[in-house]
Amino acid sequence: MKNIIIKVKIIFLLISLIGTFTIFAETQTENQTLLIIKQNDFGSIRTIIENVRNELVKSHPTLKIQEITFNGEDDTITTINKTNPNIILLVGTDIAKTLIDHTKNIPIVISDMFKPGYASTFPADRCIVNSLYIPTQTRMAYTKKILPDSKVIGIIYNPIKNSDVVEDAQIYAQSHGMTIKKFPVNDEKDIQAIDKLKTDALLLIPDSLVCSVISLKHIIGQCVAERIPIIGIAEYFAQTGTVVAISIDFTAYSKQVAASINALVDKKPILSIPSTFPESIDYFINAAMAKAKNVKIKDEILRDAKKVFGQ
Repeated sequence: MKNIIIKVKIIFLLISLIGTFTIFAETQTENQTLLIIKQNDFGSIRTIIENVRNELVKSHPTLKIQEITFNGEDDTITTINKTNPNIILLVGTDIAKTLIDHTKNIPIVISDMFKPGYASTFPADRCIVNSLYIPTQTRMAYTKKILPDSKVIGIIYNPIKNSDVVEDAQIYAQSHGMTIKKFPVNDEKDIQAIDKLKTDALLLIPDSLVCSVISLKHIIGQCVAERIPIIGIAEYFAQTGTVVAISIDFTAYSKQVAASINALVDKKPILSIPSTFPESIDYFINAAMAKAKNVKIKDEILRDAKKVFGQ
């Protein structure tokens, strides 16, 4: 009987300790604030923020989350100092290095399309980079998978910003029986001057000059005239006329970003939290455009696509 009483007391003690720990953990989370600084409220930026919020609500429901739109460095720094957050999440705005110099030692999680070389320049004791960048070899691999008959792949690019991307594409092409046809452009006039592509397919890469509205209008018109399939860089491209679009899996990516924030909320050392690149890729097919350009896409490719438009 005495042993039973002792065991019961131990059980109640354990329950009490667990309850105390839970209350303490919740209190610690309640006292923490995440400040999201976004470039704007459109497209993928809104998708990432909403997905990350949903993940954080599941893991830390009492975490305070505030959200502002970037409005110049001075105003943003003033807002940060007033808010005094425990963690900052930057989505689509490259101001981390400015914040490091003008704020307290606040951990910064970054969601932006940084290449590996640039991502590694952020101090690991202050910043965790969750890059949106898809390696060019990955884009080429999907191009080969989806359009296996395309041997000559055209790439229009600004050499000042993306020569390294094209070099990576050439390395992949050389080892997989493909050829890269380069179209370096330095300004809008160079793009408007392109009148013959003569390629099997055109691979778009994230390039602000090439992917501007005016540039794309000319490029798409040229590809329509030559019946050249385009491989776009986001779902929107497949919706609006490219045969294929290659994008990150935003659900999986948002979980990566949320995992970085969760680790900081749980007080894990920032140096133990790795920077990441997309671990999962989605692709989209415009079946109507493929048919119009006489591009045959295998049934298994259509079946595995995230979405198929124009069926």
